[in-house]
Amino acid sequence: MGVPICAPMIIADLRTQTFATSQPPPDAPRPKVVGLVNAPFDWGGATWIAYTWDDLANAPAWRRREIMLHEMFHGVQQQLGLGVGLLENEHLDAPDGRYWLQLEWRALARALKSQGAQRTSAIRDALAFRQRRRSIYTTAAENERALEINEGTASYTGTVLAASSRADAITNALVTLTPAEKGESFVRTFAYASGPAYGLLLDEALPGWQRALRAGDDLGTLLMNALAVRPSTDAERAARKYGGVELLAAE
Repeated sequence: MGVPICAPMIIADLRTQTFATSQPPPDAPRPKVVGLVNAPFDWGGATWIAYTWDDLANAPAWRRREIMLHEMFHGVQQQLGLGVGLLENEHLDAPDGRYWLQLEWRALARALKSQGAQRTSAIRDALAFRQRRRSIYTTAAENERALEINEGTASYTGTVLAASSRADAITNALVTLTPAEKGESFVRTFAYASGPAYGLLLDEALPGWQRALRAGDDLGTLLMNALAVRPSTDAERAARKYGGVELLAAE
C-alpha cells in the first residue's frame, strides 16, 4: 500500500517482568499493556509494537514472522484509512453460524489448492455459504465485514510478507484455515483465517486490490466482482461436497 510498516518493537515476559527493545526505550513510564498483548501502543510519543514472549517463543519461525508483521500492520492501519470498530459476532458461536463459516473455510481451502474452473466453483460455493450465514443473522454482514477489514487484512499482510514465495504463503494460509475449525469460539478469531484466504485469491483475481481497499469494503464482494461470478444457487446441496452432513452432526 506504499506505507512502511517498520516500527520500534518491545518483547516482554510477564512472568519475569523482563523485556527487550529494538532500540533504546524512551524516558517515559512503560505502559501496562506491555507483556499482556501483541498490539501497537504509544510510548513516549511514538508508536511501538508490543509482543509477548510466550507467543513468539512457542511459535514456529514462519508463524513468529507472521505475528510480528501482523502487529506492525496494525501500527499503520489508521494511517491507511482501514481502521474500523470491532463489532460483535456472537452469531459465530451459534450452531448455524459455526456450520456455515466452517463450510466457507473448506471451500476457500479448496479454491486455494485448485485452478481454473475448479477454483471458480469452490469460490462460488464459499460465497454461497457466506451468503447463507448472513441471511440467517441480520447484523452478520456488517459485523463480519468490519472484523475482516480490521484483523483479516492484518493477517493477510503477515502471511504474505512473512512467506518466501506465493506457494509458501498459500501453504501457511491453509495451515491457518485447517486448525481454525477446532476453535471453541470463532467470534473474535474467524477473520485471522478468512482474511489471508480471500486476500491471496484476490491477488490473482484483482492485482493491486490492496491499494484500492477501503474501510467499507467486503472481501467476499471484492472477489465476487473481480471474477464476475455469483454464489452457487443451492448452498445446502453444495455443502455435501465439503462434508456438510458430518459437520452439522458434530456441531
